[in-house]
Amino acid sequence: MIYLVKISLVIFTLLVVCVPLVFSDITINTPTGSIFTGSLITINWNIYGQPPTQPVSLTIQNRHTNQITVIDDNLNLQALNKTWNVSVPEGIYFLSINDGKNKKNSSDFTVLTAAVDPPLATDVKTSTLIVVIAVGSGVVLTLILVGIWYFKWRRKKAKDNGSDIVPSTGNIDEEYVLSIDEKKFGSVFT
Repeated sequence: MIYLVKISLVIFTLLVVCVPLVFSDITINTPTGSIFTGSLITINWNIYGQPPTQPVSLTIQNRHTNQITVIDDNLNLQALNKTWNVSVPEGIYFLSINDGKNKKNSSDFTVLTAAVDPPLATDVKTSTLIVVIAVGSGVVLTLILVGIWYFKWRRKKAKDNGSDIVPSTGNIDEEYVLSIDEKKFGSVFT
């Protein structure tokens, strides 16, 4: 009887100590929240225990359609991360690491279509966006320059031959105020 208790304790101890060393547990840490199609992300994971010796695959699965896309068929688990260009359509997904015996899933995350494609040097859409921004800036700059020119022109007109805008002290280098003379008042707005 005591012999059976000792053997049971030895077996229990071996199971508690050795089983975690033989089998591994993988936790996928990323991604969380939302990611965008076309973006480059880093997928991270932790390994607890002995990593598997068989080839491991990393996949992404759509939660609603169950469509599976293989990211890497021969994943190097020791690296603890994998860089991937998101190439799946919009939807709710989860990642899976499968070593042939166990399949570990990440939490759900959302893949969204990017509002603007990621910038590339030869991307026509990005070039167009830059031109639109430059044109928009040019319009603002042009309006500012026209405004400056207009007020300098009005100042020169007041200095050369008089106008409806006169300096409050008679000195043309000072601020201008509208004339209160009724004859000249109407022509300011023409």
